[in-house]
Amino acid sequence: MAKAVFFVEEELGMLGSRELDMDWFGDVGFSLSFDSPDRNRASRTCSGRLLYSDGFFGKILQPICARHGVTRFNNEPFTDVTQIRDKTDVMCFNVGNGGRLAHSPSEYLVVEDALSAYALGKELLEAVGTRQHWFQ
Repeated sequence: MAKAVFFVEEELGMLGSRELDMDWFGDVGFSLSFDSPDRNRASRTCSGRLLYSDGFFGKILQPICARHGVTRFNNEPFTDVTQIRDKTDVMCFNVGNGGRLAHSPSEYLVVEDALSAYALGKELLEAVGTRQHWFQ
């Protein structure tokens, strides 16, 4: 089973994700977010908070990311996964979605990059399966 959540007003201080329902995350095994600024970039930490363990990275994330051309893992200032990590032990991953010039009137989508993000996400969710990947 998969769950999806779409938070509102991330750009205004993560207002939607600040109100996340902790009970809703009780059976969530892993959190995948598409909110990094480019195709070759994913988050390692967010607001200084580690999003996933080294073991999870080496075993699952890094090989899949390498196959999809994602090789840069950065510290992001903030995004909704910050709220998930602050309030749960769920491992999170944040990768690009194909959007460019985010939060501007000229924002647009690079379809090829969006399709690449979809393929990466699909492979990642298949690899994660239904197991819980939480920090201990």
